[in-house]
Amino acid sequence: MNSKQSVKRRHRPVTPADSQEWFRQYEGGRSVADIARSDERDPRTVRKGIASVQAEVEKTAVRREAMKDALKRHLGRLIEDIDLLGRRAGSKAAPSLDNLWTPGGGPWELLPYRFSVSTAGEDEIRVRYEAEGSAGWAMLQSHFEREPVWKRFDDWKSSVARLSTRLIDLKHSLTGRLESMAGLKPGGEDVPGLEVGGVRELHQAVINKAYGRTPDFAAVLSSMKTTASGVNVGGQLLVAMPEDPDQLADHIRRKLGSQDLAGEIDSLQTAAEQVLETGSALATEVEYIVAVPFPGGECRACRRLGH
Repeated sequence: MNSKQSVKRRHRPVTPADSQEWFRQYEGGRSVADIARSDERDPRTVRKGIASVQAEVEKTAVRREAMKDALKRHLGRLIEDIDLLGRRAGSKAAPSLDNLWTPGGGPWELLPYRFSVSTAGEDEIRVRYEAEGSAGWAMLQSHFEREPVWKRFDDWKSSVARLSTRLIDLKHSLTGRLESMAGLKPGGEDVPGLEVGGVRELHQAVINKAYGRTPDFAAVLSSMKTTASGVNVGGQLLVAMPEDPDQLADHIRRKLGSQDLAGEIDSLQTAAEQVLETGSALATEVEYIVAVPFPGGECRACRRLGH
């Protein structure tokens, strides 16, 4: 072999296919010197080609492991989210509409179910589960699209809408009755009238009665007392500075303690039973999913991970 041939061989371009073949042979047990000799290459060139392929293989392995971990976390989060939905649907706690009594506040939040409640027009109530419309919700629906859990969710959501309507109707009914008892008007600074804190206590007490919780309506009514500031109930001011606090307190006790709110309580109980029934059915479907915690189907996130 003359020097010209030697130089020509040393400077022959190395292709990716060359490096891949050297790496394959090297992984198969051949030495760098042996590969270089048979391919008429400088051993340093062969070693560099093998190293480049090895680095790419290791990088691919790291990337693949990272994607596996990301997919595992993604699927685990889906199970956590749908399990949370099931636990909320299965709650038997008496509900409350947060911000319902805040002037100008809204939409309200229906606890413990985590629904946003708003009015759309004079009579229409709209409810929305807190996760609806989010990317996480879309992922849940993609993975569990064939599961009956969504029919159960729709049933539960409809019953929650009816319950929300009853809760808002009760607010208006209770407030109207209290105002009419003594010609009261909504309270303001230094103006005799109803106070939000006390009416809210009575409202929650009616809800507790419908749900069989304590303190119920009768217990809260019996706690009504008069002070220098007015009529108090459940530790909250109900009527500020009436002309005759004792007479008004007695009138409210007798009037509301009779069957005055019986219709509202019956309607609320019926709506509450529907929420508990549909929520229980949804929670059961979720239990079946969580029992085998591997979501089927795929979503956009899965496709990005190559699942």
